[in-house]
Amino acid sequence: MVVRLHFNGQGWLNQDLGVTAASGSGLTSYFISVNNSSHVYYLDANQNTNEAVFAGAMWYSLNLTQVYSKEYIYLDGRAVAIENRRY
Repeated sequence: MVVRLHFNGQGWLNQDLGVTAASGSGLTSYFISVNNSSHVYYLDANQNTNEAVFAGAMWYSLNLTQVYSKEYIYLDGRAVAIENRRY
C-alpha cells in the first residue's frame, strides 16, 4: 500500500492512494505548484515503475515501464529515479 502523508494547515493526514508497491522497494515523489499536481513513483510486484498522479480531485495510476522507453526509468529494486523531460 502506498500512503500519502500531508499537512492540511491544522494537522497531519494520511491518504491511501489505492496502489501497492513491492515490499522493500523505494519510492519518490514531487509536487508541481503550477498545476497543483502531486506525483508518486513506485515499483510494483513485477518490478514495473508506476506513477500515481493527483490531478483535480482523484488519483490516477500509470505503468511507466509499459508506456515509455526504459531509457528514462532507472531502478535497482530499492530505489527509483525518473528523468522527467516535461518540466
